[in-house]
Amino acid sequence: MAIGRLLTLREAAERTGFRESTWRAWILRRKVPYHKVGRSVRVAEADLERLIEQARIPARPSDVASASTNSKSTVRGDGRTDVRDSKEHAREIQDREP
Repeated sequence: MAIGRLLTLREAAERTGFRESTWRAWILRRKVPYHKVGRSVRVAEADLERLIEQARIPARPSDVASASTNSKSTVRGDGRTDVRDSKEHAREIQDREP
């Protein structure tokens, strides 16, 4: 079983942009897998890459993203949310005007 390169917490922090103390807290709460040899704590490079990949949130498809910018969300009297596109909303307002 090949583990690959083991990173210090400082190296993991530099690669991810998170503070070393954040890595220590994650290890304390067992949110990330780690290796401990004596008093040294290390994170496998493969585990770090897996952690980053699992945290990835994909972008919305372009048709969904553009539709969401053209919609207006309102909360109805019964607490439910009503979502309409801006053209429909504009027509409703014009119909109400005398």
